[in-house]
Amino acid sequence: MIITGKSIAFYLDLVAHLLDDVSENTRVEALEYRDVAIWEVEPALRDMQILCAGTMGTKGLYHAKIRPAPEYSLPHEQWFTTADILEQELGLDDQPRLLMLHEQEDRALMCAIGEAVGAQGHRLKVGARPYRMKTRAARAIEAALGHETVPGRHDSGISDPGAAP
Repeated sequence: MIITGKSIAFYLDLVAHLLDDVSENTRVEALEYRDVAIWEVEPALRDMQILCAGTMGTKGLYHAKIRPAPEYSLPHEQWFTTADILEQELGLDDQPRLLMLHEQEDRALMCAIGEAVGAQGHRLKVGARPYRMKTRAARAIEAALGHETVPGRHDSGISDPGAAP
């Protein structure tokens, strides 16, 4: 499982990536709008970003791309499992989120966008470099789904997906 991601500040760039990039995507499907007032991409992301104004940070959204190895295709319930494991590892449990499935020719990837502002204390929840968290999540997802491990450059020293940081 390959997981890339970063904190972002300008949600309109993300809207363009999620919806307008039809040159790369053969199909785009919204899988989930969780805890958002409006079930449309642009207003949902705007509302999620607004809470960031009460923090000292500017990057109130976390955008991750989750892509299984080419030999695997996932049914919808497994995409939800991957998002749940990643958000737990990043500390974004029960935060508002948006899951978008992108199909590109014969492969699929999921974009998971979560609100990165904590309800208590109005602090940003995801650090600047969550490489190890994403790697641990990838290994845990592979174990949960019975997939072969896809090694990444941040794998050194990570052997147990349930181990403490």
